[in-house]
Amino acid sequence: MNRFRGLSLFLAVISLIFFVVSCSSQPSDGALPLRDGVYLDKEHLTDEQKKELDSGLLTACSRNDNDYYEYWKTFFGKPKPDSLGKEARDSENSLLEKLTSSESEPVIKTDKLSRFVNDSWGLNSLNRVKVTVTSGDEPVCGASVFAFDNYDVFEFAAATDATGTAYLFPQHSDGYFAIKGEDGEFSEKYSFDEKNREFNVQIENATSVTDRNILQIMFVVDATLSMDKEIFFFKTRLDEITAKLAGDGIEVYCSFLFYRDTCDVEKLYYTGFYEVSTEEGLKELGDKISEQRAKGGGEDYPEAMDEALELAVQKDWKKEATKLIFHVYDAPAHKNDENKIRFNKSVFVAAQQGIKICPILSEGADLLCEYLARQSAIMTGGTYSFLTDNEKKERRYDDKMLDEVTIERLDDLIVRLANGYRTGSFEAPTEFCPNDGYSEITGEKSEKN
Repeated sequence: MNRFRGLSLFLAVISLIFFVVSCSSQPSDGALPLRDGVYLDKEHLTDEQKKELDSGLLTACSRNDNDYYEYWKTFFGKPKPDSLGKEARDSENSLLEKLTSSESEPVIKTDKLSRFVNDSWGLNSLNRVKVTVTSGDEPVCGASVFAFDNYDVFEFAAATDATGTAYLFPQHSDGYFAIKGEDGEFSEKYSFDEKNREFNVQIENATSVTDRNILQIMFVVDATLSMDKEIFFFKTRLDEITAKLAGDGIEVYCSFLFYRDTCDVEKLYYTGFYEVSTEEGLKELGDKISEQRAKGGGEDYPEAMDEALELAVQKDWKKEATKLIFHVYDAPAHKNDENKIRFNKSVFVAAQQGIKICPILSEGADLLCEYLARQSAIMTGGTYSFLTDNEKKERRYDDKMLDEVTIERLDDLIVRLANGYRTGSFEAPTEFCPNDGYSEITGEKSEKN
């Protein structure tokens, strides 16, 4: 009997130890998943682990392809001979010969991004029409500009930004655009063709719809297992980002939409918008995102990106706000027709509502990710960015022009772009320096001697 009791006690102790160990292996509030799937609280991390996951070490480069539009078009290579007349063919051949001449390094490889053009994504950014709307000497912000073909079929719509500029991407080279007033009536028609694609339109006594003191940002974040560093970045740096955005009289609203894959139980998680220019709103949003961890994603590479963007553009966007989506991800959408249509439609809706998509590619993103990122950015008037390795910028494929961009802290980049879109004036990026007074371990700014 005593022997039996001793055995029972031994088994009970073993069971208790197993229970404690099992519970401790599960993520608790504030727990941080490492890339090997082991969960640890930040205070228990080694210095090396802290360094690896430290938000202060996330750096990035950015590029606005609308600012380099002629170069952007060269990414899509030489058109098929039967699609151009002789004069156009000769002109195109001359351009490509110049770009890839033996006198210098090849600028591009034309078989890269162009491979996705005819892959049913429906993203044609090669027929851009640039429209700038002013009233007197002042830009008109938030004006709705609609493009039609010559048969009055609607093709694209966009809202003017803080500089009064809207980018239209119709499917055809010829057509016209008109500006829709607050009364729902259209202005006169302005015709565009292959040669005339930039317009300055004066409207008497027009007023801006957009209030430059209201900023609305949604962070759409891939929350699968490979995205732990990025999620931790937002958990630790959100307060600093919002503090730099909020100023006297400026209202800042932020939300998060985390997404995973179609097979995951928690496929989509949306926080709602909070006024983070107040302490109460910032705390409530911080509490919401603290519950999120990098997990799931299934066994394949693509994620539910298209479903996330579809949901994102349908949320409560203020008409008078400067509206931005920072889309952070390392995997593309699935390639079924319904996924492609959903992604395509989301980009078009964002452009029409004046929501600028600013994608940020993470480590591991492939060429399709870059194609979708840069197309969604250019077609909504946003800016394309990608994370770097902190030592040097990661060369993205064959874009030689990206050699000219500046590495900056990710939080600085977000603040710079947000303020730029709100005011219409973009500051130059501040180049990241490992010895700029930030701790490599904590990411907190230290006192310089």
